[in-house]
Amino acid sequence: MFASSQLSPVQQPAGHRISEPDPLFAGPDRPLFRACPAMSANEGLALNSPARIAFARRGPIHALGLALIWLIVAFMLATISATATFFLRQLAGDRFNEGVSSPWLYLVSLVVFSLVLLGVSLHMARVLGNGDAAAALGQKNLRRPWLILAITVAMMVAAEAVTWLFERSETRALHHLLFEHPEIWGVPIRRWLFPVCLGLVTIIVAPVAEELFFRGWLWEELRRSWGRPAVALATGLLFLLAHGMGGFVILVCAVPGAVGLSFVRAMDGSVRASLLCHVLYNAGAFAYAYLD
Repeated sequence: MFASSQLSPVQQPAGHRISEPDPLFAGPDRPLFRACPAMSANEGLALNSPARIAFARRGPIHALGLALIWLIVAFMLATISATATFFLRQLAGDRFNEGVSSPWLYLVSLVVFSLVLLGVSLHMARVLGNGDAAAALGQKNLRRPWLILAITVAMMVAAEAVTWLFERSETRALHHLLFEHPEIWGVPIRRWLFPVCLGLVTIIVAPVAEELFFRGWLWEELRRSWGRPAVALATGLLFLLAHGMGGFVILVCAVPGAVGLSFVRAMDGSVRASLLCHVLYNAGAFAYAYLD
């Protein structure tokens, strides 16, 4: 007589609700089990339907595709922001406005690009981590601090060697744009305001955003299906693609960073390791370029 009460809710047909014990049983006139209201057909289908799987959790290709889409969106928003800044400065009649060669446009685009990646990373960490964002980002204690310092120095040496190959072309033009442009160095207040803003973005904002995106949630998600070499290669290529949007020379100069940061992330096992390495590397590169 109690066979139906032994079935789980998933086994019950739609439109039937199992009975539940009545704790107020007092005699033969009160049944041991009382009937619950019948569930609707939609409720029955919901119980029998599997839980919805996040798009990025459906496989490594889905995660990589989603990351690529967000990179394109971030680049488009950065371009739109820089263009809007350009037209606003034209309306303001800035006498130093020299079109797309403005250092402030470079800074605005870098800020917007980094903030988009940072927002996406935090959102994906909450979704994929089921509330545990730290685990989804791969935040663990540092195990090899000496490795971080060694790789940072090696990255600086390699990047300097690569930069030397382009000393007479685009790298010189970028150095002029950021550290010699009359729009900045021709106005006293901008001589310290722009370097401070650029330094904060280059040393703190950009490394945090890039590491949480490439070697945070994306790295952890790909590791569910692939080994460390494959994950390092995939995230490294996306990292280079993001820097390559700024030009071929910037892409080439980012190769030592992509290799070194992926190696540190794989060996230490924590996104904190690659983040610290990235911060130290950018700080050294910025100081060297500013004092040069």
